[in-house]
Amino acid sequence: SCKNCHGLTKIERFPNLTGLDCENCSNLEHIRALPDMTKLNAVFCGNLQVLQDLPSVIDVNCEECVHLSVVQNMQELRFLCVPRCPEIAVLANMPTLEKLNCSGSHRIQRISSFPQLRKLNCSYCIQVKEICANSCLEELNCIGCESLERIPHIPSLKFLYCANCTAITVIPPLYELQSLDCIGCDISEIPVLPVLSRLNICHCAKI
Repeated sequence: SCKNCHGLTKIERFPNLTGLDCENCSNLEHIRALPDMTKLNAVFCGNLQVLQDLPSVIDVNCEECVHLSVVQNMQELRFLCVPRCPEIAVLANMPTLEKLNCSGSHRIQRISSFPQLRKLNCSYCIQVKEICANSCLEELNCIGCESLERIPHIPSLKFLYCANCTAITVIPPLYELQSLDCIGCDISEIPVLPVLSRLNICHCAKI
């Protein structure tokens, strides 16, 4: 960790760098792009506010970057881990994203469509009202999304974790769903789920 580092202003001295680990650089405010950098670990960088325009990066971990508010414009990004970043409000323009963990991001109101997204953890995103129907999504964790109004109809979905989503009243027919956890929701019935092999229903008073 480099607690007095505000910006990696001379990082261009290392043009062949493929990975950057700047964990716990608590004063780091911005990160510049390098042509071959594919992996970034910026955990606990408390002053980092914007992460964008990193064209070659594939894997990003920015857990507990408490002032990070915007992540966007990363054309090759596949894995994004930004849990416990409460100020994130914008996640955009990441067309190759496959796995997203934005758990505990308190300002996000809408999870956009990412055409390659397969796994989404947006648990405890208490302002999220809408999750777009990402056509490749196989796993969705929306535990504690108390403002979420509906589960999107996603034909490819196989695993759904839905607990304490108090505004949810309906589980859509999800014909590929294999595992369902539904706890503390306001649903009144479970639809036909022909390939379901695991079911956990409790504290759903209307069932």
